[in-house]
Amino acid sequence: MSPLLLSEITVTGLYRCLDVAGDGDDALRLKRLGICAGRKIEVLRAGDPMVLNVLGTQVGVSRLAAALVTVEPVTATTAATQDNSAKPGESAEGANHG
Repeated sequence: MSPLLLSEITVTGLYRCLDVAGDGDDALRLKRLGICAGRKIEVLRAGDPMVLNVLGTQVGVSRLAAALVTVEPVTATTAATQDNSAKPGESAEGANHG
């Protein structure tokens, strides 16, 4: 499935943040809440404000701010691919070059 804006989501579920656009006050606020590239975000309630679970904390985000966040749904396939991309003790880039 193609990426979409967090503000476009109408179905609760688990999503992965791909990007937070811009560097203004709203983007900075989102990043301070833990919404950043690679982070899993659970949408608990769609609407305005949206209710999200980020790092075990529920946060309310306006639809305007949510429009800065690009996400993709987390499926069993994408979760397995992301979680198994690096062996324990290695970085995703593959620290074992020798």
